[in-house]
Amino acid sequence: MKYILLLFGILGLTPKIYAQNKKPKSKIEKVFIEYKGKKVKARQLTVSSEIPMDLDSAWSNVKTPALLEFVAKGMIRFKAVESKFPKKWEVGQTYGAKVWNHDVIMKRVG
Repeated sequence: MKYILLLFGILGLTPKIYAQNKKPKSKIEKVFIEYKGKKVKARQLTVSSEIPMDLDSAWSNVKTPALLEFVAKGMIRFKAVESKFPKKWEVGQTYGAKVWNHDVIMKRVG
C-alpha cells in the first residue's frame, strides 16, 4: 500500500495529514529463489515511502484507470476493448483491454 501511496504524491494530490518520515527507506536482503529448477542466491530490494495523504483519498484514486495508466506510462499501454474505461473501476465488473509493451501488441486481456 505504501508503494501505491508514493504514486499519489507524484500525481500532486493534496495531502490532509503529514508523513512522519520524509525520506524513502530502502533495504537489500540476501534471499534464495528458484531459477530453472535450482535454488540460487539473489538479492531483494524493498523501497518504501510514507506519503502525506489520508486513506480515503488514496483509496479513491486507487480505483481509477487513470492511476493504472500513470503507473504503467512509458512501459505498458492499455486500451479498452469496448470504447473507453470507466472513470472508476466497479467491483465485480470485468474490463477487456489490449496491452502494448513499447508499442508492440502483447496480448488481449479480459
